[in-house]
Amino acid sequence: MKKILFILLSAMVVLSSCVSQRTTTNQYSPFTPDEKRLYLTMNDYEYLGDIQLEVSYKTYFGSIHKILTVNGEAYNPRFYRLTNISWDKKVKMSKVMRRALYKVTDTYPTADFIIPASQNVVHNNMFGGKEISETMTVKVFRLRQRTQADIEAEHQRELEQERKATESQRLENEEMQRQISTLRRQLQEAQDALQQQQQQQQNRNRRR
Repeated sequence: MKKILFILLSAMVVLSSCVSQRTTTNQYSPFTPDEKRLYLTMNDYEYLGDIQLEVSYKTYFGSIHKILTVNGEAYNPRFYRLTNISWDKKVKMSKVMRRALYKVTDTYPTADFIIPASQNVVHNNMFGGKEISETMTVKVFRLRQRTQADIEAEHQRELEQERKATESQRLENEEMQRQISTLRRQLQEAQDALQQQQQQQQNRNRRR
C-alpha cells in the first residue's frame, strides 16, 4: 500500500513540474466587419511609430525548427505568447517572426494595423542545417479617432471645396459666354461685310 501511495505521489510531482503556459493575444480592429468590405485609406489611420522585431532559430534538414530567441529574449517553448494583428498580406512574414508580434501590442496597446517596412535575414550554414537571424521593422498604425473638431474641420473643407467648385464653374460659364459673344460679333461682322459686298455689286450692275 505504501509503495502504491509513493508511486502516486511521485507521478503527481512529475506532472506538476511539466505544467506549461501559452498566452494568445488577438488584436482585431472593432471596425472590421466580417461580411462587409470596408474601404480605408491612409488618411483613416494615425501613425504611432516604428518597432523592430527580432527572432533567431535553427533549422535542421530544412523542416525542423528550433527557436532560440524572440525579441532578444531566450525562447521557452513552454511559455510563449501569440499576437494576431492585421498587416499587409502582400508582405510575407515567417511563422517564427509572427511570434515576435507581441512586442507591437506591448508597446502600442491601441495598434490596429502594421506595415512591414524592411526585413533583414542572416543565414549561418552548419552541418545538416543552418542558424537564421531575422529582423523586421514595422510601422504601427491605429484607426484615427475623430473628434468634434475633426468633424467640423472636415465639414469646413467640404464647404470650401464646394465653394471652389462653384466659383470654377462660374468662371467657366463666364468664359463660355465671352466666347459665344465673340463668335456672335464675328458672325455679325461677317454678315455685314457680305451684305456690303452684295450692295456694292448691285450698284455696279446698275451703273452698267
